[in-house]
Amino acid sequence: SGRGRERQLKLAEEWGIRSFPPPAGGCLLTEPNFSRRLRDLLQHGENLTFQGVELLKIGRHFRLNPAFKLIVGRDAEENEKIRRIATPEDVLFFPSEGRGPVALGRGKGDQETLKDAASLVAYYVRCDENHVSVGMEHRHCKEVWCVSKMEEKAVRQRMI
Repeated sequence: SGRGRERQLKLAEEWGIRSFPPPAGGCLLTEPNFSRRLRDLLQHGENLTFQGVELLKIGRHFRLNPAFKLIVGRDAEENEKIRRIATPEDVLFFPSEGRGPVALGRGKGDQETLKDAASLVAYYVRCDENHVSVGMEHRHCKEVWCVSKMEEKAVRQRMI
């Protein structure tokens, strides 16, 4: 598989090397989710930035239109990372009531795309109601929309 370290350990022993750093994980490009997300980023003409690559490592990624991507946090730690990475040009989505994910919208999205993003975020909000209040923050503008949860099939179709 190419991942064994037996040869390296044997050479270290032969050369008398007793202290060396522990092995790191494999290359991110070999991770299916990361490579799919990177391919999507490049196919849609987005510039590679450190921040953009960091976003590829977290959350669930969705393509809502050719110019708009949504990254949805999976837990409190990812939600916080998304908030830290967000730029003024990004759109943040979050449940205005109850618990649920923070999501970052990046790119050009019209009103319909933003409503779809809010509906997708609502899908992941933990509540029994079908209609959910989702907050949206862009630059200094804040709004709350009451949206229906997106259906699972539609969520899966948009997932990268």
